[in-house]
Amino acid sequence: MKKLQSVFLFGIVGAGIGAFVTVLSLYVNKVYTPSLKEIAVWLVSSFIIGVISKIMFTEKLPLLALTAIHLVLTFATVLATNLILGYVSSPLEVVKNVLPGFLIIYAVVYLIVFLNTKINASRINKELNK
Repeated sequence: MKKLQSVFLFGIVGAGIGAFVTVLSLYVNKVYTPSLKEIAVWLVSSFIIGVISKIMFTEKLPLLALTAIHLVLTFATVLATNLILGYVSSPLEVVKNVLPGFLIIYAVVYLIVFLNTKINASRINKELNK
């Protein structure tokens, strides 16, 4: 399981770096397409969401408050991205069309991270008890 997690982590980091380098290379080489704009905007949004996620590592607030703040800021980023890319014409349309899927994806990702954290804590506690 540990090897699989390591492979997955390296894959995610590689995809993130690769996406950034690819978009930058295409812009430098003046390959301007609608899909490149879309990828670039989502890449910036993903970066912002990553920075927002740093809030989850603070211990100054309870987990529920941190989750609520993270959810709101993440959705605001997704809302802005949808408006910038013209997927929707109004913030209300984003709430109506995007919020349900966003909440499902958010819950799944949150559950995976939460369970992974619990597994790691359990493993560390076992090691400490030895």
